[in-house]
Amino acid sequence: MVTPDSQDLLQLRLEPPAGAGPGEYRFVVAAHGATDFKLPIVLTVGKELPAKLKLTTDFPALRGTATTAFKFKVTVANDSGRDATINFSADAPKSFQITFTEAYGTQQLTSIPIEAGKSKDIDMAVALPHDTPAGDYKLTLHARSDAASSDLALGITVIGRPRLSLAGEGGRLSGNAYAGQPSQLTVVLRNDGSAAARDIELSGSAPEGWKTSFDPKAVSELTAGRSRSVQVTLTPSPRAIAGDYQTTISANAADGQSESANFRITVLTSTLWGAVGIGVIAVALLVVVFAVARFGRR
Repeated sequence: MVTPDSQDLLQLRLEPPAGAGPGEYRFVVAAHGATDFKLPIVLTVGKELPAKLKLTTDFPALRGTATTAFKFKVTVANDSGRDATINFSADAPKSFQITFTEAYGTQQLTSIPIEAGKSKDIDMAVALPHDTPAGDYKLTLHARSDAASSDLALGITVIGRPRLSLAGEGGRLSGNAYAGQPSQLTVVLRNDGSAAARDIELSGSAPEGWKTSFDPKAVSELTAGRSRSVQVTLTPSPRAIAGDYQTTISANAADGQSESANFRITVLTSTLWGAVGIGVIAVALLVVVFAVARFGRR
């Protein structure tokens, strides 16, 4: 039953007998109901199907950062009358690395055999340099056999990604400080990525008893290719003895980007205590001289 103003789909399967030779065969499909209908059909049987390849994919365009593992799943159909060996290649930007594997496999390949009338799935993996700028990139997959070829247009959209770095002014990763006294250290925060870094929080990890503060404590936005100087105030513990100590400065952005750098801070002996020491020694010498001068004759 077909309701008014609607339609139903039917499939007619025709399978030639083993002895059917090439040529044209005519059929009539008849529909009987309140009204009769007839549909003529002509089936042409050839000696052999012409060579034909077909490439299809459900996702011809992928999107991600430069570190994303891009992978296209492609179906290769050999719509021919003969088995064929299919060779694969691709057109892509020079720095892109492309490899082919059979679906759910790990062995890389450049060609694959496919029986007549059958198809196989392959994976086309694309690796990008980590410094690839944001933008749209076009690729073309080529499939070739001895008698046929097929091409498939693909695309990758690279999303910008920040990349933070930290270093001392002039590239230095060291500084000096005195026990119990604040000391200034200039740290350069830089974004070497391809997108802005936002809501960057600065923090420090120092030895026990030390104090660390930042100016500014947070950076709301750092565009790609730009840098920002941050003043770090380090106050070693009053009990810190002279020597080298390690302090870690970290920067954490809202998108999960983070970077840290280790600084060697050398704690020096305070000049005040040196002066006090010299004064004590001088007083002691004066006492000795006075004692010798007064009591030496006795």
